[in-house]
Amino acid sequence: MRIPAEHETEIRRIISDIRCPWQEECCDPGVERRTRLHYLGSANLIECLEDCGRECCFAVPFGYSVFCRCPMRKYLAEHGLGQ
Repeated sequence: MRIPAEHETEIRRIISDIRCPWQEECCDPGVERRTRLHYLGSANLIECLEDCGRECCFAVPFGYSVFCRCPMRKYLAEHGLGQ
């Protein structure tokens, strides 16, 4: 999914603050996004569906699920851009 132009400025700001080993795969604004997450009705509850989810520094494992605290993914979920 390509990110609409009206979101690019905020996404670039978020990216500049993130320090994450997955940054190239997840946060490059020029890359077509195929972010796999499940929005649970509140942007504070984002279930990560990525294979690397448990290894991510933003991961919060809970039972058989992994929740995500990544500001980039939170923004994508809030604006319906992560599906």
